[in-house]
Amino acid sequence: MSGKVFFQEDADEAPEAVEGATINIYSTDSFPSNADLMNQYKSLFTSITNKAGKYRIEGIEAGKYVALVRVADDGMMVSSFQTISVNRDKRIHQDFTVKE
Repeated sequence: MSGKVFFQEDADEAPEAVEGATINIYSTDSFPSNADLMNQYKSLFTSITNKAGKYRIEGIEAGKYVALVRVADDGMMVSSFQTISVNRDKRIHQDFTVKE
């Protein structure tokens, strides 16, 4: 699994690639329904974006997952959740856009 993370501060502005964004992958079975409980659950996979906003996660099996993407913005963490599906050949290109 690979892709890029973008951050969009305003709807009028184009999204920009983000260095240092964190991508956590959780099982859909163990993902908490309340974001306040996130620290109680361990992610299956974690990646951090490079200077170009790119990330790579290897070893992920076919199935459905929840991706939690976090971006630091002016000292605050902005998060976005998205359900993703990994197919049988385990290849997926998934970009994420986090909006303020």
